[in-house]
Amino acid sequence: MAYTLSNALQRAYTKLGMMNVGIATGGSITSAIVGAKANDGDKDNVWRNGVLFVIRSTDGAAPEGQYRRISAYAASSGTFTIDTAVSDVVDTGDIVGWADDTYPFMLLVEIANQVIKTIKIGLTYTDIVTAANQTEYSLPVTVKRQPPSRVDIQTSNSSPNNNQWEEIYGFEYVPATAGTPAKLILPYQPNAGFSLRVWYDGDHPVLNSYDDIISETIDEELFASMIVAGALEWNNNANSGNDKFLVARENAARDDIYKRRALAPTYSNKRKPKLFYGNQP
Repeated sequence: MAYTLSNALQRAYTKLGMMNVGIATGGSITSAIVGAKANDGDKDNVWRNGVLFVIRSTDGAAPEGQYRRISAYAASSGTFTIDTAVSDVVDTGDIVGWADDTYPFMLLVEIANQVIKTIKIGLTYTDIVTAANQTEYSLPVTVKRQPPSRVDIQTSNSSPNNNQWEEIYGFEYVPATAGTPAKLILPYQPNAGFSLRVWYDGDHPVLNSYDDIISETIDEELFASMIVAGALEWNNNANSGNDKFLVARENAARDDIYKRRALAPTYSNKRKPKLFYGNQP
């Protein structure tokens, strides 16, 4: 099952001690009723501006995973009203979660995007097609962070499932100024009309939607701990580090990050020494 932005935020709120969970006893596309919370001592609108998650739906379909800002809360009935409709009705039996606005959910989305940029993932770029009388090719700006770790050439284009890739040794990488493409220089003139496959470590795509998938190469617990550490850092900065408990929590979250990086390292493309180039056509 895919690990999504919603899953990561749910895990982060849980690790922060902010997540509450209940079973919906009714609802609509703009509300969720948790009957067990009716008259439990909460005040009206105590959860306003917090976040509501549909953690699991009874049929495994929409609106499972979706989250919205809470715009109102009626304590007498345990009714959460959300600011924007979800894509389907919140049904009786759906599992919902909610948290207050101590850590605004859009802030956590932004933190998630900031911290995931610090994790380089192994990627390939295959949009370069060889041309006659050409050994130099422009690379996309996204490949500029580091030189490619490997370059392959397609030796068969008769079928998309039979590319017969062969590694190219001795290629050169020429950096460029900011915002302009770098150059890949091949050590020989290949036949025209074949794709190149460039291996590099790059940034994760931006996370916008609740169902955006986190790369499977990133450990789930590592990513959640990174969000938590970022959220706690934000909170500690906001109160000038005066809450010793929160400072200790941030330090513990960063310890978790170090441990998860050691136990479950993220895949990256391995670089080979340029001492032996092999045989070239």
